[in-house]
This record gives sequence, C-alpha cells and structure tokens, in this order.
Amino acid sequence: MAPVLLFAYGSVLHDERLYETSPTAKFRTIAKLPNYKLVFNDVADFESPWHGAMANIAKSDGDVVWGVVYQIDKETIKNIERNMTGCLGIYHMKEVVVYSPDNNALACVCLEMRNALPGASRPSPQYLSIIVAGAAHRGLPEKYIDMLKDVPHNGYQGKLGLSEHMFMNTI
Repeated sequence: MAPVLLFAYGSVLHDERLYETSPTAKFRTIAKLPNYKLVFNDVADFESPWHGAMANIAKSDGDVVWGVVYQIDKETIKNIERNMTGCLGIYHMKEVVVYSPDNNALACVCLEMRNALPGASRPSPQYLSIIVAGAAHRGLPEKYIDMLKDVPHNGYQGKLGLSEHMFMNTI
C-alpha cells in the first residue's frame, strides 16, 4: 500500500504518543499549515482522558499552525484515527496542504475535531506539556513553542486516564 503523509500538530507531535499506534511511522519534516490557528476545544458528551480541552485546528486568515509530517502506511492511519477518537469519532481525517521550511508543498491528512463546542477552552497542564515537549524535540520555531508555553491551562493536577509513562520526562 502507498504511504500517507500525516500532519501532526497536537499530542501526536510527541513521538511516544504517535508510536503507541504507529511504530513504523517515519519522521519526514516539520511543516506549517497556513491560514489556520491552533485552538483547544471541548466536545459535547465526551470526558477527555486528558481532563481538559484537546487540540484542534480552525480556519484563520494569516495565522499558521506548525507541526510534524510523518510518513505512515494506509492501514496504520486508520489506527491513529481510531486511537485519537475512540469509538466516538471525535476527530476525522482532513486533507490539507502544508509547507516545509524550504517551502515545498506536501499533501497530507490531519486530524480535525468534529462537533467542537464553540469558544476557547483550556487544556490540562499535562496535555499541554506533551505538545510543548514534542514541538521542542522536533525543532519547531522557537516563537511557536513560546506561544504554546503561553497557552493558559486549566490547572488540573489529578491522574490521567492514559498511559503515564510518556510523561516522565515532560512534566
């Protein structure tokens, strides 16, 4: 099967988060998605295992979302979608065109939240730290990492409903 390019911008920026479901994924490059912004949304009738809002993209002229492009086989891409959304279909795959630092256009898919509740919501500090750690590890622009660090979180300090081994070096 032909490989698919996945543009990751949220918790999947962190290698360990991606490799949980995609051990054969290959890093290709960092890239930017123009005319979108990173937002954090809640979903109706869903309690996030992260105990806070989750990353999403929203159209926004002049803004940019930075992320990572991974090469993944088509079968594995379904595992990613299932892992990130569970049986509730919180995210769906969206086709986008992103641009590498040398301005090469790459046709990718990325996860976009379905039925996000309107208005800004706050992620948990644990979730945000995974995104920041992944962004720093992959060398996203410092200005973008600083923006991520400035995102207000909800202050949640309890346990997460996820495997916590990946958080050991990030929070």
